[in-house]
Amino acid sequence: MDYSVFDNQIDAVLIIDEEKRPVYVNIALATIIGVSPKRIKSNKFAYEYISFESEDLLPMPNGTLGKDAFIPYQEYKFKTFKGNEGTALVSINPIANENESEPIKFWAIFMKDMTVEIQLQEKYKEQLNQKEGVIKELQKAQAELNEYSQNLEKMVAQRTQELSESNKFIQAMVNSLTEGLFVFNKESDILDHYTSVCETIFDVELRKKKFWDILSVEDESEVDSLKNWTNCLFDDMLPFEDAIALGPQEIIKENKHISLKYFPLLEGESLEGVVVVAKDITEEVAMRKELEEIQAQAQMLLKVVKNREQFIRYVHDSEKMMKSCLELISDDRDISVETFHTLSRLLHTIKGSSSIFSINHLVHMAHHYEDELAMLKEFATEEMADEFIPMFQEQLPIISKNLQNLSDAMKDIFSEFDQMFGGTILGNQSKLEVDETLVKSFAEKLKNAGDLELYEEFRREFLYRPIHNFISAYEVMMERLAEQAGKRLDPVKWIGTEEKVDPDRYDELLASLVHYFRNAVDHGIEAPELRTENGKPAEGTVSVEFEYIHKGDESPYDIFSLSISDDGQGISPEIIKARLLENGFDQGSLQSKTDSEIIQYIFEPGFSTAKAVTDVSGRGIGMDAIKNIVINMGGNIYVQSRPGKGTRLNILIPEA
Repeated sequence: MDYSVFDNQIDAVLIIDEEKRPVYVNIALATIIGVSPKRIKSNKFAYEYISFESEDLLPMPNGTLGKDAFIPYQEYKFKTFKGNEGTALVSINPIANENESEPIKFWAIFMKDMTVEIQLQEKYKEQLNQKEGVIKELQKAQAELNEYSQNLEKMVAQRTQELSESNKFIQAMVNSLTEGLFVFNKESDILDHYTSVCETIFDVELRKKKFWDILSVEDESEVDSLKNWTNCLFDDMLPFEDAIALGPQEIIKENKHISLKYFPLLEGESLEGVVVVAKDITEEVAMRKELEEIQAQAQMLLKVVKNREQFIRYVHDSEKMMKSCLELISDDRDISVETFHTLSRLLHTIKGSSSIFSINHLVHMAHHYEDELAMLKEFATEEMADEFIPMFQEQLPIISKNLQNLSDAMKDIFSEFDQMFGGTILGNQSKLEVDETLVKSFAEKLKNAGDLELYEEFRREFLYRPIHNFISAYEVMMERLAEQAGKRLDPVKWIGTEEKVDPDRYDELLASLVHYFRNAVDHGIEAPELRTENGKPAEGTVSVEFEYIHKGDESPYDIFSLSISDDGQGISPEIIKARLLENGFDQGSLQSKTDSEIIQYIFEPGFSTAKAVTDVSGRGIGMDAIKNIVINMGGNIYVQSRPGKGTRLNILIPEA
């Protein structure tokens, strides 16, 4: 049975079988338990992960409550196997079989975590109790005042003074709270009595205002939505706890983050008003953001540590590409349309490579500079060269400054890593225990001595590296992109990638493949629900296969053959044709081409089917960058695809 419908549900969901073992756990419940859904094993009992105070509940060892009939939401305390405790509304629903005569085999347990709400209620209950005590004292004082008011004018004045002082004290006490308190009625009018801190939080006087006025909501449709929400609250269309979840929980007003919590103000069983507790959480949001940045930095360091050799290669490749960028626009170089395209490809590859190790500062800088270059993209054709080159030259001072800023930032970041790893990042080309230059120097001596066979064998043994070392980090990047896009991936299938290749010859090509791996996730692999609808597993699969194709006895390695496959949605020739026509291609020439020929246009400079430019794709540079490198190496690159079935990229390069 497919339980993916519960994946993104806010409420926690647990599906158990007859033995009370977990069959399915959504993200919300996994968060409460404190583990990943994948770590919850079906060979354990549900109560080993989370238990309830009531031993009668079905998930408990001897519990039967909910086994034979639906149990509506009731409040229970729970405890996880990690020791976390809380309170939740729990409902149990037997899952009927398609054959109603068969006994129930599965039960769905739904949980609404009430822990935070109860803590807040207790907090404000305590505050209200304190205020109630003061009010009772005032009532007592008022009674004494009435007793003496008729004949004792002096006592009346004295008691009046005491009452005034007491009221001032209450107001001062309430106004000292850091949270703002106000009440609105069924007409969304804010009542006159509210704490003064509200005006500080909302930067507006609340008196005679509507609820949406203080939120600075001006759009008519949004105002109508708030009106409908208010009606839902006061007309008792839903339970109060469910209805308030539909209202604004957090707003941003003039760069200020404000959280809103709602509590009922009852007269008997009738809702007379809604108490709103407002809190300025700007500092908390900033702290959360800072924590996320710290976590991102920790993740970055972890990737570097786990893929140190590839990171060293990335550092040196990036430095070389950055140097090439600066040389392209130096004063003594001629400017051409190809200069623009080469610069775009190098910048795009720097961004993609930096994303592998989550070096977000370089990613964002490169992406921003790409945006500025993209303004010239439509003119960067040979047909418009006379118009484009003056425009490009006019922008060169800005482009040069941007590239220098990126270069400086890259040097600072790489220097920090070098210091962090004891000076082993910059200046080291390999994890060999001897200086690589010495190894290469010795290889050259073998070559000069005329022993070419020993020379080649020596290079393959000591200088060649497994191709897996250059591309294994892409799997981590794909997992992150898939998670961000709500997609799921099986582990990458690596076939033949332990075969060694010459880093000096292939490192630039292997670094550029970051673009294709990103595209495989962004354009290829479908969302889980779409895959299951089409009869595929929810998890997409990416395979990497490498081999040397032997042509004869002349050379042991004749053809470098690398293919990357995915079982995603494939490439639609019709979509490619439509985009080509939008870009001005002649319809007649396209009609004479086969589907296989049409899909090869994905390698054209600037071609992309993406509707918008993102950090992942959309500029039409990545595939062009890969092809450009392959062609310059004297190789061949082509793509095969079956719509709905998947895509395969093939790269063939003759050995030098």
